[in-house]
Amino acid sequence: MTPKTLKILAVSIFLLSIIYALFGYLVAPWAVMRYGPSAIQTLLGRDVMFGVVNVNPFLFTVDIKDVRVGDEKAPLVTVNRLHIDMNAIGSLRGIWTVDELMAEGLALNLLRRKDGTLDINDILGRFASEKKTNSSAVRVNIHRVSIPQASVRFTDVSDQETATANIVGINFAGTNLSTVSDRAGAYELQAELPQNGLLKASGKLVFHPSLEINGSISLSALNASWVWPFVRNLVTLSNVKGTVDFSTTYAYDAVKSLRLENLKLTATDIQAAMESQPLLTMKRISLGGGQLRLADQRFVLLKLDVEEGQVAAEMDSRGRLDWSRILARPKDLTPTLKTEPELSATPDRGEWKIAIEKFHVERVAIHLLDQRQRYPVSLEVGNVAADLGWSLTSGTDLQVVADNIGLTLSGLHLRSEGTREALATVETVSLQQGRLNLQEQQFTADSLKVEGGRTAVVRRADGGIQIVDLLRIGAASVSETKESTRLTSVTNANDWHYHVGIMQLGGFSVDLVDRTFTPAVAYDMTLQSAIVKNITDKTDAQIQFDMNVAVLQGGMLQATGSVAHDVSRGQAEVKVDNLTLGPLRPVIQNYTGLALHSGPLSSAGHVQFAQQRQGPPALQVDKLTVSLSNVKLSRPTDTRHLLLLKQFELAGGAVDSMKRRVELQRIKLSGGDASVVIARDGSVNWQQPVQQGTHTDTGKHDVGNDDVATGLPWRVNVHTLAFETLGLHVVDRSRAKPVEVDIARVDAQLKLGLEVGKAPLQ
Repeated sequence: MTPKTLKILAVSIFLLSIIYALFGYLVAPWAVMRYGPSAIQTLLGRDVMFGVVNVNPFLFTVDIKDVRVGDEKAPLVTVNRLHIDMNAIGSLRGIWTVDELMAEGLALNLLRRKDGTLDINDILGRFASEKKTNSSAVRVNIHRVSIPQASVRFTDVSDQETATANIVGINFAGTNLSTVSDRAGAYELQAELPQNGLLKASGKLVFHPSLEINGSISLSALNASWVWPFVRNLVTLSNVKGTVDFSTTYAYDAVKSLRLENLKLTATDIQAAMESQPLLTMKRISLGGGQLRLADQRFVLLKLDVEEGQVAAEMDSRGRLDWSRILARPKDLTPTLKTEPELSATPDRGEWKIAIEKFHVERVAIHLLDQRQRYPVSLEVGNVAADLGWSLTSGTDLQVVADNIGLTLSGLHLRSEGTREALATVETVSLQQGRLNLQEQQFTADSLKVEGGRTAVVRRADGGIQIVDLLRIGAASVSETKESTRLTSVTNANDWHYHVGIMQLGGFSVDLVDRTFTPAVAYDMTLQSAIVKNITDKTDAQIQFDMNVAVLQGGMLQATGSVAHDVSRGQAEVKVDNLTLGPLRPVIQNYTGLALHSGPLSSAGHVQFAQQRQGPPALQVDKLTVSLSNVKLSRPTDTRHLLLLKQFELAGGAVDSMKRRVELQRIKLSGGDASVVIARDGSVNWQQPVQQGTHTDTGKHDVGNDDVATGLPWRVNVHTLAFETLGLHVVDRSRAKPVEVDIARVDAQLKLGLEVGKAPLQ
């Protein structure tokens, strides 16, 4: 090559460089300013403005300052400086290659309108339609993406009160982001949330041929108070507070859809209220080992812990539970984005499987209030401790299974606003190895234990029982709740199957008071121990029981026997040991007209009962024995006694309520004296008091058979009535000249038959 040629070549290169530089420094910025905003505006459908554009044609860099998208006064997006570093060699291969893309000072302003739609929905719709029309993707490689110190401002005017949140300190970094097939890139994201919250995310992603992304995400110290204003219109709650920490690893692709692994969530200091009344207050709720398979419609948790707090629920006068009204009725919102349906990786089976392998509850109190009664009734549980496994399958038939249930309730109080004292208290209730299957309508448990507590059963002077009346739901409330009961009832209670291996009760006191008598009858009883075995719904099963009851006034009651599953029939060996009869004196006096003073009663017998279709149950007593010492019978208005005994003994008694018959094998009266007075009309002083009492039963009974209930007299047969060292004083005033006889000692045996009913004693 000649020098002249070289000179021409050098001058040409120099001139071309000058032209290229002039084009790059002068024409290219003008072209970007002239055509760039309009091109982006066509894509986004929003006004776009550039401030200053600088192009370095030799470094292949473009700097655009003061980028604005949207209205000038209220832009959707602003960028202080957009820096693009192109790779010329890569671009020559037909792939738009960017070495570095950086957006400094990016600010995104999102608005939720009055109708509930987002102001960027139209942009998202444009991207969706663009994807449909342009099947061939633009091939782009971006080696580095950097968005430092970005911010997002979200304003919600859809509710009555405007809500605003600012997320600042957003830093995004990406490497090797590409639309070329099967090229994986990486990203990292960090953002400072309001009230010291922090969001972190990182992972890898592939854009082509379909989106694939995996990585991890975590939220720290997410405060519910700044999220609450944006979701309050979705629920009827008046306030929600708490802090949430969340982390998980995730993966998504078009085939397997979304998958989450190692999901962990901890919520602390949680508070939720409805109409300023607290519903939930909890120190800590945490879940761990979570796994979500969206394509399989499956969600599994290894553990869920609920610790230290209180749950409150209230049922109004119409039977509606406040918890059932938490979700607000959805507004009639017009769909904000309409696109053609896409093929989904998740089959529409309508069936989700949710399981919690270990559900743990600790130090949680419960307060339930029922407003259906005349006086509202509340149930308070001081502490709930529970461990169980739980699973749910949704679909046509809801399936709920809870197994390995261990439950302990402590400090139970049943209260009514109609009385100062608690209606009932229970110290602890514990359940072991329970299992509940909603679809099979089955409940089983190895053991149930109830310890400690007290209640009172008080019959008022008008015959009403206080605890029953206070718990009774009014007729109006019943009619109002019929429909809701019909809708909420999952299955008929008669279809349920249950089995409890053993139930133990102990230390439970019952105060029995009957004020229909004057003075009132009162016994204070304590169930020292009771064991009930084989509690089941099987019709051929016998539920066995063994119980011991102590009477505070003196005495013990023991019973061992069995009953049918529906308590329609049963039998028991019953023993009464040294029972004080003092509280029963008003009963004896009202029904017999006699005043009884005696020592303690001891008795034993075998009792059988069976419910009848109509009328009272059939009752049979066999092998009856009675022992009573220091007996004194008299008229209430007479200081003289009718009978004074050192010992009363019955051996071999039987009672049949259906036949209204009493068979007493042997009665022995010893060590005392009796007084018999025959009046002028021939009546005996013993006949008048036994003939009728003064008590009127104000209670209401279902009587189906009048003969059995009130008609026929009772027949009493005493096969052997033995008198031993018994004195006898007889006065006969029926004769013209009264006769009075004193017998110092009578030893005798006789057979006696009595008919006791409405007619005079026979």
